[in-house]
Amino acid sequence: MGNISIRKVDNRSEKIDIMKKCDPAFPIKLFDRENADETVEKTVRYAEFFVAEDDTDGAVGYVAFYANDRESSIAYISNIGVLQEHQHESIGSELLKTAFKESVSAGMKKIRLEVLSSNRRAIGFYLHWGFEYEDGTEAQDQGGSCYMVKSLIGA
Repeated sequence: MGNISIRKVDNRSEKIDIMKKCDPAFPIKLFDRENADETVEKTVRYAEFFVAEDDTDGAVGYVAFYANDRESSIAYISNIGVLQEHQHESIGSELLKTAFKESVSAGMKKIRLEVLSSNRRAIGFYLHWGFEYEDGTEAQDQGGSCYMVKSLIGA
């Protein structure tokens, strides 16, 4: 493991390259999804995008999120992933903290995400960081997903 740094990415092609490199981090690969083109386009065009880089391996993870809903003041993490060989190095935690900080700076009061109900490791990670099942309910459908939310007040 080299030194890890996190930086904002604005360049469209760099975002796509990072998303492709980190795609194996996701249980359902982003670029294999039915709506991949639409999702990628929306992410590169509108999402706040931060990459975690290792000084020897380059991009090892990223977070993409939206912190622009002034009506609800709820930010939304659309993607957060760390390559398997770099998991358990606190990279996901640093990416999450970056999303929290940037969302608070943008005036958001909560942050929300969707996770596969079967992805117990990710759910445990989010619970550790203070997320709760939305409406206090856990989705039981193993083929589906659930929403989790965290208050950013005092974060």
